[in-house]
Amino acid sequence: MKTTAFLALALTLANAQEAEPECLEPKSYPDEDGGLVSTGAIWLVEDNSVMPSECGAPYWDGNVHPYKVPDYCCSEESTAFEWFPFETTFVPNDGDPLSVETDGKCILSHPFGPEAGISPVLVSGCAADGTQFYGEKCGGSDFSGLPVYDPWTEAFGYGTCGPVETRDCDCFTYVETKEPGCYVIAAPNPAVNVLLQHEGCCVPCDEGRKNNRKLLFGRVSGDPPCCE
Repeated sequence: MKTTAFLALALTLANAQEAEPECLEPKSYPDEDGGLVSTGAIWLVEDNSVMPSECGAPYWDGNVHPYKVPDYCCSEESTAFEWFPFETTFVPNDGDPLSVETDGKCILSHPFGPEAGISPVLVSGCAADGTQFYGEKCGGSDFSGLPVYDPWTEAFGYGTCGPVETRDCDCFTYVETKEPGCYVIAAPNPAVNVLLQHEGCCVPCDEGRKNNRKLLFGRVSGDPPCCE
């Protein structure tokens, strides 16, 4: 049953790749955040062959956008591990001018080390109305060091709609939501899967207060998402 579901999803993605692509308007993090910060994490599945099929098939095609999967997929229950928590990833870093200029909302990341030549620009932020934004393959990204997983190449990763050449931090593929959720996002290696966990927008804790970040999945509505 799991194999059948996985094959069906893979066929759906293949059909999407062959269809006329829907190019989204390039976007970046919202200009006005109302004091809200984006919470969540990026999760990595190192071997997607043992991941539950309903947690989705990996993709790299630039003509495919992030898609939603069950919440538990962004947890150890799916064989994933928390790779990049937002609270330590989307922060200003003196070694990354983009992150300093944008207060950590746009970063030049090096998930496999600076020497790998796989350095996506990632964006995360909130709008004042609580809309959470995540963008990837944004302007300023560098995929020149991609290993040869033909056809998982740099050009394939940009597809018809990319790359964005207007300005750094503008993204042609992204997620916008007011609800928490788990999404499959692009991965430059067909053997792994990468997932985005959106936990929502919150008012950050005052300095000196304990940051007890809570998962929004299953929370009672109205509980404070950042602090106790």
